Amino acid sequence: MFGTNSESIENDSKSLQEKQSLDSNNSEPITDMTPLLSMQELIDKISDPIYFKDLKSRFLMINKALAEGVYSLNSPEQAIGRTDFAFFGPNQASQFYENEQTIIRTGEPMLDIDENKVWPDGHVTWFLTSKYPLKNKQGAIIGTWGISRDIKRQKQTESELAMSEEKFRQAQKMEALGQLAGGIAHDFNNMLGIILGCGQLIQMKLKGVTPEIKNNIDTLIDVTTQAANLTLNLLTFARKETFKVAPLEINDVVRSATQLLRHTLEKNIRIIEFLNAAQSKVSGNFAQIQNALINLAINAQDAMPSGGVLTFTTDEIPSGERVPNLFPQAAQNGTYLRIMVSDTGCGMDEKTKLRAFEPFFTTKEIGKGTGLGLSSVYGTVKNHNGFIELESELEKGTTFKIFLPIIKKAEVESVPEMPITNKNFGRILVVDDEEDIRMIMSQFLNHLGYSAVTCKNGIDAVAYYTEHFAEIDALIIDNVMPNMGGLECIKKVKQINKGAKILISSGYNLLFDTQQIITLGISGFIQKPLKFNELAHTLSEVLRVA
Repeated sequence: MFGTNSESIENDSKSLQEKQSLDSNNSEPITDMTPLLSMQELIDKISDPIYFKDLKSRFLMINKALAEGVYSLNSPEQAIGRTDFAFFGPNQASQFYENEQTIIRTGEPMLDIDENKVWPDGHVTWFLTSKYPLKNKQGAIIGTWGISRDIKRQKQTESELAMSEEKFRQAQKMEALGQLAGGIAHDFNNMLGIILGCGQLIQMKLKGVTPEIKNNIDTLIDVTTQAANLTLNLLTFARKETFKVAPLEINDVVRSATQLLRHTLEKNIRIIEFLNAAQSKVSGNFAQIQNALINLAINAQDAMPSGGVLTFTTDEIPSGERVPNLFPQAAQNGTYLRIMVSDTGCGMDEKTKLRAFEPFFTTKEIGKGTGLGLSSVYGTVKNHNGFIELESELEKGTTFKIFLPIIKKAEVESVPEMPITNKNFGRILVVDDEEDIRMIMSQFLNHLGYSAVTCKNGIDAVAYYTEHFAEIDALIIDNVMPNMGGLECIKKVKQINKGAKILISSGYNLLFDTQQIITLGISGFIQKPLKFNELAHTLSEVLRVA
């Protein structure tokens, strides 16, 4: 069972002897080389460019990849005896020559050299080249040889990655600037509210003053209002301004903007419209988007001092298509409307494009602009859940592309017109963490005939309302407060009294959609800084006679 098969072993031994004998019979050298490739045929099979040069850097041999793919020659033989000066400019050819002479002199190779070239016909080559000394059988250097790897696609990928990283850094920078601008504007807005409120109170209570004093008070109110508008631009950039949204036909907004611009822009600027978007309805604020388009047009006018063409275009981006050249978060599924505002002006350089949307950045002379126009546009677009792209080239004009999500059904229900009433009595609970604002609001309400009670935060307000809700006709609640914010305070109040009439007061964008407004039961909004007439009108609507 455990024995060996002697016949099998013997056969294997004979087979091995036959193979060894076959090898020994073939010990003579093979002299017929015809089946093998020649050197030229061999290097032509290689897709990377290869060359061989003599001591004077003249080509001895090149392969097809270099001849046809780089030098655009019909055959490799056309390069024989020529130098790089026949194919490159003097500076580049001289650099190649110096590199090869250094290799010949030192015997040391040069590895992984980046070689970039833009050719007369516009095509670009980018190779990673290694060059070596070419030696004869005795080891003497008789020239150089080199091989290159096409890295154009790699370089393009690296460039695109660098651009994406730069855009991401720019997005982070803009976000940080937005937070900074929003914080400053919020605090400044409260200060302006106090100044404006005091000015209006003085204006209302002072009777029989001299024209000079009246003029001073009017100037104080006017300048403070202008400062408030400047702050609103900052809040717009920070995406924190308050506005009401409704379904809009963007084509109507563009027509309205261009109609205004035809009466305000210089006559040497021609305005053209291509309103191609059939589905042009978005959820937004008419005045905000119109103002953004006007800001872009004013910038375009500044870029065309001798006149030019200003073009407004609307079209649709199909569902699922990536919004081009924007930050990754822009690549959302959904149908986008695109608004393009193009001019034939002087254009921008790369440095200007990178800073175009920054607040207070301007290329205009001192006193000619605030630098808030484009930052305001940026904020408005972001506030409408959109994206903005800038394309510009010096002496070739500028195009701004705004992408806004299209709505197919009205997302904001229309609210019936509320009749104005003269019912100027009732008890109003004012909730605000700023003492001076509470004081001014109380005086405004008293002047209108209401009585006012104030609380400095949401916690105190909920506690007071729990005990006295039957005595309170309406509440005015600040949106941003420490400890308990405005929204949480509203929810608590509604738990106590579902029918509570609430006005929310803020300089920030409330970031409400229709469903939230309906759910929370907010009766209206009061924009900071507070204006007496707006407060009177809004309260009149809320406390209208049933």
